Amino acid sequence: GDPSASRMSGMGTGVIVDERGYIITNYHVIEDVSKIRITLVDGSTYDADVIGRDKQTDLALLRINPINPLTVMPLGRSDDLL
Repeated sequence: GDPSASRMSGMGTGVIVDERGYIITNYHVIEDVSKIRITLVDGSTYDADVIGRDKQTDLALLRINPINPLTVMPLGRSDDLL
């Protein structure tokens, strides 16, 4: 193949954990990717920076700079579980 061609990753999913643009995804999704592009449910796209990554737990923290505050996925508390 063409060595100058950028590698395209498959689709990965992420969870918005902070309205300022912090997103958690799987480490293996971003492991070998040089440029990360996030598409939100409304169709808007952003370039993302990798803030942190942990191969052991297969988690990565990404950051985008959204124009407006993002809708955060509500996380349940342990005492909400039955």
